[in-house]
Amino acid sequence: MPWSVSEVTEMHGSEQIEIDTYEVLLPTRNYRVVASVASQRKLALHIEFCLMLLKNIGWVTVKDIQRYFGYSADETSVLIQDLLQAGYVEEHPTDSGIQLTRNALALFESGSDGDTLRITEIKEIERTVPFDSISLSLSLSQGRIQYGRKGHMRALEELPPDSAKASQATKTIRDSFEHHFTEFNQRYGDDKATELYSIDAVEPLQMGLTVLSLPLVLKLSGEPVVEPDLSLLHEAGQTGQSRRPIIDAVTRHLSTKRWPSDSTRTFEFIRLFERQQLNQFLERDSFNLQAFAKLVLAKRRPSMDISTRFIGSTTTDAFLDAYVKLEEDMNCDDDDCLLWFAPNRPLWGVGQAFEDTVDRLRNGANNKIPTFLIKGEYQSDYDKESRLLRKRYSDGRESSVFTNMVYVPVEVLPSSLEVIIRPGKFAAVIVHIATGGDFNIPVPVGFMTTDASFVADLHLMVSQPLSAKLDWFNAGGSSTRLHDIIKSTTSVRRPETREERVHKYLAMNSDAEEPL
Repeated sequence: MPWSVSEVTEMHGSEQIEIDTYEVLLPTRNYRVVASVASQRKLALHIEFCLMLLKNIGWVTVKDIQRYFGYSADETSVLIQDLLQAGYVEEHPTDSGIQLTRNALALFESGSDGDTLRITEIKEIERTVPFDSISLSLSLSQGRIQYGRKGHMRALEELPPDSAKASQATKTIRDSFEHHFTEFNQRYGDDKATELYSIDAVEPLQMGLTVLSLPLVLKLSGEPVVEPDLSLLHEAGQTGQSRRPIIDAVTRHLSTKRWPSDSTRTFEFIRLFERQQLNQFLERDSFNLQAFAKLVLAKRRPSMDISTRFIGSTTTDAFLDAYVKLEEDMNCDDDDCLLWFAPNRPLWGVGQAFEDTVDRLRNGANNKIPTFLIKGEYQSDYDKESRLLRKRYSDGRESSVFTNMVYVPVEVLPSSLEVIIRPGKFAAVIVHIATGGDFNIPVPVGFMTTDASFVADLHLMVSQPLSAKLDWFNAGGSSTRLHDIIKSTTSVRRPETREERVHKYLAMNSDAEEPL
């Protein structure tokens, strides 16, 4: 599948495409809840039939029951004893037979289809139930609460809890459990409880974090905009707006972000080497997202070499699918390295899907290859950002996501450009194009290739502006090694393209025709 399309749906008559994933941490707390519930209880079939017979007829003799069911005298005696001990029948006051007791009559409900038998019993349940600390509703996370930031959670931002609600959590949780009992029973119950009888105890337990993952969708009706798909929150539970506080918190969080808007500079930068892969969609310096999306939606094969594929965000399955297809013809060595030039974009490089992508791209012949993350930052932010990235990708992990993290001056490369290079083997170019709407979330569009001449051209293009800033190569270690890798590109002999070979052939053979 080309580009980053993982799902196309029809919603309110307009097409939308999932282009990325928004992940954030929700403060969550476990509560011990003790409650009494009314559970439906099944009767033995012969007991149920006998009760229905008595309800319809009124009373019967023992011999009537024996003839009706075809029982022996001993079998009929056992049935009558079961009915008497359960309190379902009693002797008829005037006739020599049995009839239903008041308790048994209360088990029947009248409806349009006649009388139905409803047997319930009250039982106590005790459950440990997670509630988020923003809406104080049942946690929507499928995973368990994490006590501390582990793995990819270290890179995620956390939404603030509702302090006012949290201060009265015990009372609020009682009300919330009652309102969400149907949802609780579907997710945590035994699927037999029919209604809540009473809440006997609520006890707060450990506090922790859960991951909220929402798709980011590109809406194509009218002016293209990107918004979070909030349907999970809108549709959760039985109370309509119970997750509204989370929706408001997500909206506020996204509204504070400042996204890169210099895609025009990015297209000018890549124009010299990208061979009209993306620039073909430019119209007066504006990228035609509608045309690009329609190409993908129609599943038409782009007029590109088989070694090149359109892609989008590195967090999508389609990105990995495209890479896996190209990897089949790639000679991966343990001596390779991976250069990853990050865009200056909020929320970039977070989430389990992103880390899975990095891990896959680090595969060598037998071992993981070194990976350099190169990120543009202002000089005043170097130390702060350095600590942040170490916390995000290295500290507290068994193995680092990126083995080396190096900062370069923010003006060296366009902030909306993302470049991934495995020198001599593979390259990917992604431009994060700004959109309108309430959030201005950009759309990642790009391509990846194993074309050797293109990989060499791209490596050289990103190396030149970095080589001109030699003063930032002063940290030693990973910076020094990266410096050597970048400087080595000037001596790389770039493979000739087909067009260059044809041009050279024609120059040497003036009477020759261009080969097919």
